[in-house]
Amino acid sequence: MVRWSGSSAAEVVFVGQYPGRDEDRKGTAYVGPAGVLCRNVATKIARIPEDLQLWTNAIHCRPVPQYKQVFAKNCSKLLDLQIDIVQPKLLVAMGLIAAKRLARKLSMKKKMQQLRQTTFTYRDIPGVIVLFPAAYYQQVSDRDKRKVGAAIREDFDIVGRMYRA
Repeated sequence: MVRWSGSSAAEVVFVGQYPGRDEDRKGTAYVGPAGVLCRNVATKIARIPEDLQLWTNAIHCRPVPQYKQVFAKNCSKLLDLQIDIVQPKLLVAMGLIAAKRLARKLSMKKKMQQLRQTTFTYRDIPGVIVLFPAAYYQQVSDRDKRKVGAAIREDFDIVGRMYRA
């Protein structure tokens, strides 16, 4: 089980998909290289102070790939509890699993590129779907990395504007 990281007084809750290898080993969300990238993007591009950020996942343990949706369903009460405790002013769904979990009324037959920057409301809290910053590490060519990097900057600029609204 991987616990959240960040402030319980956060104004923005970032919900990723599931823990990476480093997070699973340490038991804390967003402590690996992808987590550092996510925090930097939120702080530097969205301009959200670190002490007002909370990082968690839709799935709280590293899942067996073919059972991700089962894990997501079983972890849903814990995510709801975290959101209830923190009562943020903004939710950020990073990636498709988090988007499916939080933006339930949207057509989930769409691909992530079609859902990017879509806004939603969950438990009366506004939210937005963004590309998961760790997607940058999944790109092989420099051209693809530039394209994904630009999409991440664009998405997190919107997160920043929603936060300051």
